[in-house]
Amino acid sequence: MEIPRATHRVALISMLTLGLAAPLARALETESALPAVITAGVEAYRAEGAQAALNAWLKGGPLEGEKQAQSQAGALIQIEAFYGKFQRAHSLGTFAPSLNTTLVYLQLDYEKGPVFGKFLTYKPGEKETIVQLTFHTDPDQVLPSQLLLKAK
Repeated sequence: MEIPRATHRVALISMLTLGLAAPLARALETESALPAVITAGVEAYRAEGAQAALNAWLKGGPLEGEKQAQSQAGALIQIEAFYGKFQRAHSLGTFAPSLNTTLVYLQLDYEKGPVFGKFLTYKPGEKETIVQLTFHTDPDQVLPSQLLLKAK
């Protein structure tokens, strides 16, 4: 018995849809695992660019308006010149050294390569702010050895 051609098309469309939906679902899942203050910056980056992301990340924190922190936007703009447009973020791991501080490690995906980031968040009450952030194209410069050696 021969399978009708329309059935082949439906099967092919289903496989393609699932194949495209799975990576998108994983990307959304990893971004939703990030603290809200970091997710706000990721969304601003995607919508408005590096400067908007940095403004969102630093809003309300001790680094808001600091020139050294603002230089991170310049670094991200330089990275875009080599790696292309920002695509999405992935959580690589978190570590809470105390009740009100968290280290968040993530990967920012661009069209041509990844960038690695580290955020130190502080939450003494209701509001969580970013008190330190670092980005680098070399994972050894940002990620702790436990994440670099983690088996896939």
